[in-house]
Amino acid sequence: MPRSASRRRFLKAQTAAVLATQVPGLLRGAEPAAAARLAQAGGPKAVQAKPAKWTR
Repeated sequence: MPRSASRRRFLKAQTAAVLATQVPGLLRGAEPAAAARLAQAGGPKAVQAKPAKWTR
């Protein structure tokens, strides 16, 4: 059975794991701000189709 881990050791390991998953995105660079523009500011609309007719 493995040695029991303290809370501090567990948190250190989990933090390292989370940071390791973020490294590839940091190395690639962030997306350009123009790709994340809202439709109101000239970006693409999120919903393309019209909603269905309401029925009661």
